[in-house]
Amino acid sequence: MRKIGILALLVSLAAGLWAQEQGSVTTLEFDGKMALFSVDASAPKVGDVTTVALENLFRALLDEGVEGVNNGQRFMEIENAKWKENFFKSKNSPYMSYVKGIQSEGEPLKTDVGDYKGTVLVRVNIDFFVRQLKAYGIMKK
Repeated sequence: MRKIGILALLVSLAAGLWAQEQGSVTTLEFDGKMALFSVDASAPKVGDVTTVALENLFRALLDEGVEGVNNGQRFMEIENAKWKENFFKSKNSPYMSYVKGIQSEGEPLKTDVGDYKGTVLVRVNIDFFVRQLKAYGIMKK
């Protein structure tokens, strides 16, 4: 019985660390077409905080869902690993075509472990994103 309690504690700690690493995504406004998100992210280099925030945002939208958009449901209804890999490729990432504005909330701060942590505001054209996901067969029509 004690082993189960220890295992549960380890799983809980791992989930907490994963959530910290991923950062949080909050919907600030959504008018049915455009959404404004606040995204917390951390990265080893100060210049990578925005890139990590964008990836965290789109991973959350596709895989987990974000409250305030799509009824909190994930956008990726049909798994397609090759499409997803291409979607997150580092150079000229396709997700940038849905981003209509990016703004950092202050300068990223250096943490005790040497990473940089910051908050980024991102405006996304959700209407266009959904139309494209349906066209690519990622969402049901």
